[in-house]
Amino acid sequence: MYKSTYLTVRVHGAEEAAVIVPEETVDHLLWLIDVYDVKTGCAPAVKKLLMSTYHKEQERVPGILPRWTKTMLTWVTFLHALPEQQHVDTTVFPACRRGVWEPSDVMIALDALAMHWNPDVSEDYLNTIWSKCKELVMHRHAAPSEVFEKVDDMYAVKPECIMAMLSRFYWFNQTLDQLKWFPAARAPPIVHYFDQFIGNEKRHLKVAKFREGLTKLVWDRELFYGDREIAGHDQIGVKMSSYSCLYKRRPVCLMQKYQNILSYGTYEEICERFQDVLWLYMIRSHFINNYQIDFIKYFVCWEVDQHKHRSALTSMSTPVILERFGKYTVLHGGKTYLNGSIRDVFPLWAHFADKPHGRQLHLKTLWEPSTYEL
Repeated sequence: MYKSTYLTVRVHGAEEAAVIVPEETVDHLLWLIDVYDVKTGCAPAVKKLLMSTYHKEQERVPGILPRWTKTMLTWVTFLHALPEQQHVDTTVFPACRRGVWEPSDVMIALDALAMHWNPDVSEDYLNTIWSKCKELVMHRHAAPSEVFEKVDDMYAVKPECIMAMLSRFYWFNQTLDQLKWFPAARAPPIVHYFDQFIGNEKRHLKVAKFREGLTKLVWDRELFYGDREIAGHDQIGVKMSSYSCLYKRRPVCLMQKYQNILSYGTYEEICERFQDVLWLYMIRSHFINNYQIDFIKYFVCWEVDQHKHRSALTSMSTPVILERFGKYTVLHGGKTYLNGSIRDVFPLWAHFADKPHGRQLHLKTLWEPSTYEL
């Protein structure tokens, strides 16, 4: 027998859906059934549940739905409860300007948005995309498309496309939500010599092991929002490496070009595409060599990992560098400072740091100009 307490507190309306939060997996599925029947006014409650259980419920649904996860069922329930949009932004999909649109335009729009995702994207733009997702997923279609599969005499959206919509929706909303966790503050003016500091670390590029570690870190950062879930959909439950995900999502020639640059390129060539990641990895090597501590592990929190560490980030006494939309900011004292490149963010972190993890920092080349030519 499965453990369940939900049967004693059933959902009968939108108000109850907002109050009753299922805990066990069985409760979750029973809650979805009731909310699906209620529908009206339940979209906010379903969205809240989806955002809080996205990673926990990202596992196979046993039985006759081999390519579905429990989170996908929550996504379908959300789309079902999502109110119809009255005004559609016709500039979102290329074909809409001619009065028609193709189903594949939705996937193209999501991919383009993931490539250039930023907090300035309009809410109307996003609402139009989710409205079109609802239209695709919640109906059967008479005409074939590359995003459809045949079901009896009609066509339905492929499960991998539903996963693509879901993963983009989660990460778009999650990254926007993370911006609201901490208030922004004005950074104090700092004079630093970061280029001089990093110039002393260029010697690491002569070490093959350094380049191997840098390459792995670059692959982790190159994934777009939702790419990992999309690439791994046919292997649900198996953790794929970032390189394997990129190999399925990007042109092979592009991957080979990046690999060649990271393996054999000069400092300047690597900086053209991966400067912040390169600088962070050089700083990591400096800290390991001088303070026996992994800078990235202890003082950097990547954007995709912040949902795991929210409570820790809130109570941190040591400043931390946060990744946000391809840029970086310093979290210190519950506030964020700056939003830009590691060239400016790292000196600010060092300015705030007071014996991080008991280490007394000696960063003379960062704060004092050299008295001789290197």
